[in-house]
Amino acid sequence: MKLLMIGLDAAEGRIVDELVGDGRMPALGELRQRGITRYLNPLPGLGDDATWTTLTTGVLPGRHGRFHHEQPVRKSYSLANVARTDTTQPPFWKAFADEGLSVAAIDVPKSPLAGLANGLEVADWMPHGQDLGHSSVFPAGHGYEESFIPESGFDCDGIVATPQDVESHAAAIRRRGVRRRKVLVELANGDWDVFIAVVAETHCAGHHFWHLHDPSHPSHDAPVTTALGDLVASEYEAADALLTELRSFADPDTYVVIFAPIGMGPNYSADHLLDAILERIEPEPPVAPPERAVVKRFLPGAVKRLAYGLFPGVVSSVVSPHAQRKVWRLPHDAVSAALRLNVRGREPRGTIAPGKEYDAWCARIAELLLELENTATGGRVVREVVQVADRYPGPESGRFADLLVVWETGSPVTGVRSDSLGEFEGLIADRTGNHASGGWFTIAGPGIEPSAESVTAEIADLAPTVSSLMGIDPTGTDGISLALGR
Repeated sequence: MKLLMIGLDAAEGRIVDELVGDGRMPALGELRQRGITRYLNPLPGLGDDATWTTLTTGVLPGRHGRFHHEQPVRKSYSLANVARTDTTQPPFWKAFADEGLSVAAIDVPKSPLAGLANGLEVADWMPHGQDLGHSSVFPAGHGYEESFIPESGFDCDGIVATPQDVESHAAAIRRRGVRRRKVLVELANGDWDVFIAVVAETHCAGHHFWHLHDPSHPSHDAPVTTALGDLVASEYEAADALLTELRSFADPDTYVVIFAPIGMGPNYSADHLLDAILERIEPEPPVAPPERAVVKRFLPGAVKRLAYGLFPGVVSSVVSPHAQRKVWRLPHDAVSAALRLNVRGREPRGTIAPGKEYDAWCARIAELLLELENTATGGRVVREVVQVADRYPGPESGRFADLLVVWETGSPVTGVRSDSLGEFEGLIADRTGNHASGGWFTIAGPGIEPSAESVTAEIADLAPTVSSLMGIDPTGTDGISLALGR
């Protein structure tokens, strides 16, 4: 048996279904006719970092520990980058390689590395966002390195504000797609037992061109859409064309898996108003200690950086404004807001006691946020407040936020109000598209009975499912191996 897996990063399931139905993704449509499709339940409150790591390891964030690419340093108010190399759980394809199968894993986002000796592993070549800041090709010395030099000067998250920006950004994304297609087609024509690759262009297009795809979006520009077309759908169609070519190298005994662990939708949230909301929720903070101003003003930058490295907790407790707060927002995807409480014994200058006081603050914050209304529609602004330790239990559950504020994304938010907190107004975020719960996968291959039944699965189920297809025991995962009629 062999395995071909192609990921379409952040390819929204509803759009994919429409394009397949209209015959505009014929390769995927043919696979769906002779296979099965499952729609993935999201990880509530979490974005692509946690989702991709869960998909590739088969374990949930409370175990693998990667909730976001920036997470708090233990016993400190400072943040540190969390990369694929910080995840101790292996990706599912390591077990394939350990069984002697030849494996190629190309540009799988956010995934830990398997350390392949028999195969090829490429990270941070042309992803939506680089994890380590440079590309990595393992093992070295096999002659593939030059193929995977990243394109310089391109930033998927660059500002796209004008029609000219849209046109140039779309052209750059297309260039990357053409290059990816050439390299992957050449590489796939080899003797691989397992070939895994991910297309990032679908992700970049969704973030920046959603307003051109969605006529109801406030920033929809009909003349630009007429001139340039639906730039989101066009990248999905390009990915389908790549699938056609890659499938031509597959033997009849090959399992083909096409997947997107997370979707895309309009970037509607109250994230841009949250700092002001939090300040109103908690009592007036005490005046910052005078030593903080002295340290920040007079200590040389090099000395401060050295001190941070040696004593992060001590220095951050002096200079960080969070030391005086009850709760603050961590960097996170705007799909939800990530809130960290200032807990005694965990933070250097904790102000909330663990136990009853902590629980009371979590309940108070959740209650007040759930009361907020969209001033334009009267609808809810917050869908759910997730308590991380309860939803994602495990040894790593305390590495990120205490609460995840999951936004309602059905309407734009320029203002919110509640009887308890009053009114807040502010500008909408710049990216028009953001992550949504539209993940899915399609599997076809020997012994799989076709089914058009609409069934859901968990993100952690894909790793044990493909492992079972390849005859590998998927023990140790948080997902289950799905019955596929074999």
